[in-house]
Amino acid sequence: MRKLNLDYIKKNPFLRNILVGLFGTVGAQALPILLSPVLTRMYSPAMFGVLGLFMSLVSIFGVLVSLGYSKCLLVPKRFSGFNLLIFICGISFVFSCVLLLIFGGITSLHLLPKQFETLHGLVYVLPLSIFLFAMYDSFYCWVNRHKRFKTLGLSKIVQSFFLISVQLLLAFFHYVSFGLVAGYVVGQFFGVLVLFIAIIQKNKNVFHHFSMKRAKLVAKRYMIFPVFTLPAELISSFSGQLPTILFTSFFSLEVVGIYHLTSRVLSAPISLLSSAVTDVFRERAAQDFRENGDCRDIFMKTFKLLILLGIGPSIVLFIFSPKLFPFIFGSNWKDAGIYAQILTPLFFIRFVVSPLSYVLYIAEKIKYDLVWQTALLIVTAVSLYIGIHFGSPKLSILLFSVSYSIMYGLYFLLSYKFAKSSSSPHL
Repeated sequence: MRKLNLDYIKKNPFLRNILVGLFGTVGAQALPILLSPVLTRMYSPAMFGVLGLFMSLVSIFGVLVSLGYSKCLLVPKRFSGFNLLIFICGISFVFSCVLLLIFGGITSLHLLPKQFETLHGLVYVLPLSIFLFAMYDSFYCWVNRHKRFKTLGLSKIVQSFFLISVQLLLAFFHYVSFGLVAGYVVGQFFGVLVLFIAIIQKNKNVFHHFSMKRAKLVAKRYMIFPVFTLPAELISSFSGQLPTILFTSFFSLEVVGIYHLTSRVLSAPISLLSSAVTDVFRERAAQDFRENGDCRDIFMKTFKLLILLGIGPSIVLFIFSPKLFPFIFGSNWKDAGIYAQILTPLFFIRFVVSPLSYVLYIAEKIKYDLVWQTALLIVTAVSLYIGIHFGSPKLSILLFSVSYSIMYGLYFLLSYKFAKSSSSPHL
């Protein structure tokens, strides 16, 4: 039976690639999960709040600097895709430099809002982190395109290792005021470095096919992505980070820190299970669409697999998180367990639907994604504001979880609808 199972895995590239990616993700997630209880005793909830706010801004602006082009790197043919990758690197660098000047000017003129003054010393690091965010996203998509799932896993492991190492080291030497953020940025850098080295080693010949004229042509061909994907991605990122931004403005950094840790812990098992599946699904779905104009078969297989993978951990978290969180992370994090229980259904639904929603990019149905993202932002803002009006973070999180879950249910139906029928041919 064992030999039969191994033979089946060897003959099933979809399953084999998932397992390869899963091992890499396990290695990347194991260290942060195991050492989180140590970090929560070395850094206060308010310090985690600073990290959460920093990461929220990076996520929002990281989408902006690449103009949304990174999402279509799986779509064009090889040489066209590589020209687009170089183009993305250039525009990301330029816009990151512009943000550096803007952030520097805001700080120099003392225009930083009072609620965000905790970032005063970090505004010059923020553009660097934004650039690294855009580079990692773009390089990751390119390596994913070439089915190099071991390299993707290695980049995650290296990123996690340096992130945790720097955070622990700086806390040990009592540099806690910026230790969490410094670890995050250093981890980003080494994650990008691994992917960059891999691209250089395996794509030496493809550099001869780069030309600025070709890059502009490909960028123009996929103009639909910055026109519709960029607003959709910005809205999506802003919707996801809206709790952090509003809690910073209306509650306290302690609340932000508790929410950030909760999201981080809930994301860990979800990322552990979904990341490998997502990487393989995106590559396979894009290939099926290029060749057949239909990816519903792999869509439904992935949907069923994600349900099976996510239901168990979600049930455990929903039942036991109120007792587990204060026991594992310390008494200061009691509310995190309650937040986790409220947010678990949302994270489960997002775990299942988010990978599948990539179909909208493959099918170039970005207009529909923009409409959905706009509706999501409105629903999210209203839900959070009701809780803020009553001065209750827990009510905000509850309404946020319910409304977000409903919207993701609609997202699934939209993704399934466009999993069949291709539009214009790809370059």
